[in-house]
Amino acid sequence: MVDVRFLLKFLDSGIFVKRVLVGLFIAIFPVFDLWFFFFLSGYVNFYILLAVIVGTSLLGLLLVLPIGLKMLSNIKSKIKYGAYPEREFESFAGLVFSAFLLLLPGFISFSFGLFLLIPVLSRLVGRIFTKALDSDLKEVYEYIKLYEIDV
Repeated sequence: MVDVRFLLKFLDSGIFVKRVLVGLFIAIFPVFDLWFFFFLSGYVNFYILLAVIVGTSLLGLLLVLPIGLKMLSNIKSKIKYGAYPEREFESFAGLVFSAFLLLLPGFISFSFGLFLLIPVLSRLVGRIFTKALDSDLKEVYEYIKLYEIDV
């Protein structure tokens, strides 16, 4: 069943404009990456450029994976001791967004994703994402704590 508050929030003009602007901002990355790719293809061999793009995506995966596993173990240990891991949730959300940008093929998105690996910036971006999901995250925390689920 659909929550009425969700529908009212979705139909609010202010939130609708914010979501459209966020969608446009996210759509800008592939456009600029494509433009930059075509710009560089005039100077560098196409296959070398393609190999560099695939290599940066793999490098991004190798950078994010150990950090994410460590963050998950920190979240798990904090939940085990009964503390709400708010900072860890924020950092993890920022890391997921950074990983998304690192895995996108392109130089500009890779640069932004690498920039967001800085812990302070990652947490700041994560706070933006988790602010709207705060009650849901607390619900997940209570569920995991209650049933002692292995995260």
